[in-house]
Amino acid sequence: MRVLARRVAGVALAAVTMLLVGVLSDLPLAGEDSEDAILRLTWRLRSQEVGDCPTPTQADLDRLPVHMQNPDACIGPLPTYDLNVRVNGESRLQQAVSGGGARGDRPLYVLYDLVLPPGSHEVEVSFARQNEAPEEELDMGRRLVLEADLVLEPRTVTLVTRAGDTGELVVRRPR
Repeated sequence: MRVLARRVAGVALAAVTMLLVGVLSDLPLAGEDSEDAILRLTWRLRSQEVGDCPTPTQADLDRLPVHMQNPDACIGPLPTYDLNVRVNGESRLQQAVSGGGARGDRPLYVLYDLVLPPGSHEVEVSFARQNEAPEEELDMGRRLVLEADLVLEPRTVTLVTRAGDTGELVVRRPR
């Protein structure tokens, strides 16, 4: 008799859970009525692209346990970068970006969403090493710059990312 009661209770609990999921899935999401557009900045820099990354010598590798020996690794932290975004001449984002990991030697990741009203915007994105002269030649991994006039449609996401072949910042519009 106890086994039957437990099974009935289990079936009843499953039915109530499914009913609750069905009711909650019909509720509107917060922000669903917003007409804003999103400008999403997303890219990654690996240590090989940053340059100035000394590779470990055989003596460096011999000091490490076998499972940590990676001849392609970068010794020491990656440089820190300044990310600056201006929209219509107004500063919208100023952020220092550094490598991940406990030693700062993992790739640099950029992922930011800027909520903007729909319409025409002048966008300037600059991603450069800290303490580097602005007149330095643009070099993949050292300084990335994008200047674009964008028309953002309501409820869309426009992506600023790196082109796979050149490494330059490019705009990818929603389809």
